[in-house]
Amino acid sequence: PFIKSHRLYGHIDGTTPAPPMYIDREVKKTVVGDQAAAAAAMSEIRFEYETITENNLEYEAWLAHDQSLVAYITSTLSEEVLGGIDEDLTALELWSTLATTYSQ
Repeated sequence: PFIKSHRLYGHIDGTTPAPPMYIDREVKKTVVGDQAAAAAAMSEIRFEYETITENNLEYEAWLAHDQSLVAYITSTLSEEVLGGIDEDLTALELWSTLATTYSQ
């Protein structure tokens, strides 16, 4: 009930994949041609575009939810089971590892 009630099931069935960690954003910059001409108000003004890479806030929110789910799942596991689990897993990777290891 916890996983579904918190809308986290998609993290373990793969229907809520991680968004990109970074996103590119285009920024418009105003460029004045000749500084001497600019003083005479006769310069050419043009726009240039620059692409900058930023952290994706959607990824950061996804990661926070995902790691909350990882913490919840691992809190239900015994020390013996935890010993065989890598520490840096997503919820989907953790769930898949547990399913593969203990589904027999």
